[in-house]
Amino acid sequence: NNLLRVHLLEIEQLHEELREQAIRDPLTGLYNRRYMHDIFGQEFSRARRENYPVSVIMMDMDELKILNDTYGHHIGDRALQAFAFHLQAMTRKEDIICRYGGDEFTVILSKAFPKDAVKRVEEWRKVMNSHTLEIEDNNGVTVKFTAGIASFPAHGTSLEEIINYADVALYRAKARGRNCTVVFEGPN
Repeated sequence: NNLLRVHLLEIEQLHEELREQAIRDPLTGLYNRRYMHDIFGQEFSRARRENYPVSVIMMDMDELKILNDTYGHHIGDRALQAFAFHLQAMTRKEDIICRYGGDEFTVILSKAFPKDAVKRVEEWRKVMNSHTLEIEDNNGVTVKFTAGIASFPAHGTSLEEIINYADVALYRAKARGRNCTVVFEGPN
């Protein structure tokens, strides 16, 4: 019986490890895109029922490709990890931070209007601009990012609309020259 209990505990531990691997990005430790869609669906349903806003922030690290090409992918990985670390340190427990893919990240802010989301993003930018990622030979770089914001119910009534509009806002911000934030303002 004792041996069986030990095996059951081992199986339970392995099951939990597999679950974590399925929902976490291995490089940054943040939630992955699949988990984001699942949890955002739940948050979105709750926001509709309880009538509160939810803001989605899509962020893209600026010039990660140049960093990778200049210093190597190991430095690019360190930049991604530093970005994730700072995001985790600066967000509330109820915020959901995900690595969307590549150098894109998504933060879901529960009970946050667009103006609240902009304020938070600019606070993050200020902190990240004050930290330098040390590279080699005493060189350092500042990790900068571009952000797009869309909110429920201000910009859409479905989960897909909000994510899409945050992405549209992100690309509009990139078109403005990067290292800035744009809130979605209609389809034009």
